[in-house]
Amino acid sequence: MIHRKWFTPDKSTDAVLQIRVIPAKEKTTVSFHHEHLPNGAARTGMKAFWENVLQQIILRVL
Repeated sequence: MIHRKWFTPDKSTDAVLQIRVIPAKEKTTVSFHHEHLPNGAARTGMKAFWENVLQQIILRVL
C-alpha cells in the first residue's frame, strides 16, 4: 500500500491518496482512495482521472 499526500493544483487542499495492489489467484485489484478532497466536483474529477489511469494500466498489460 502507498499512502501519500496529494496536493491539489491550486495547492488549496492537501488530500490524502492511498493506492493498494491486492493480488488474487489469477487477477489483481488496484484500488485508489482519495480523502480530504475539497468538494463533490473534485471527487468526480479525481474519479475520472483514476479510471483513466486504470485504463492505461490495462492497455499496457494486455
